[in-house]
Amino acid sequence: QVMIRSDIDEPLLDVTFYDVKGQVVMHEADELTGAFDISNLPGGLYVVQARTANGVYTQRLVVE
Repeated sequence: QVMIRSDIDEPLLDVTFYDVKGQVVMHEADELTGAFDISNLPGGLYVVQARTANGVYTQRLVVE
């Protein structure tokens, strides 16, 4: 499980996980709590994009 939260406490509108090829491997948009079950993702590098009312934030994530 991974937690995603904004430093300025903005509510998350949606969160998308991309693999290194740029393909969407997970997208969540309903009742976001900031906790995401990533147990089904194989190990590797991912890009996580979180959208709020004030913008889009991107972060790399390594799953081991």
